Amino acid sequence: MDVIGKLNDLANGYSGNDKTLVKTTLEYLIRNLTGLENKWFIRMLVKDMKLGEYLVWLILLSQYYIL
Repeated sequence: MDVIGKLNDLANGYSGNDKTLVKTTLEYLIRNLTGLENKWFIRMLVKDMKLGEYLVWLILLSQYYIL
C-alpha cells in the first residue's frame, strides 16, 4: 500500500474541501492498515492535523459499528 500517496490524498482533500476524497481516503486507510499502524495513524491525525478526538473516534466507530 502506498501510505505516502494516501496521506497526500488526505491533505489535498482537506486543502480543497473535498469531503468525499477525505472520507474515502480515511476509510481506505482505516480498513487496510494493521492495528498498530492504525494506532499511530490516529495519533498523527489528532496531533498533527489538530482534529478532535471525537471526530477520529466517530470515524473509527462508523467503520465497525452502525451509528
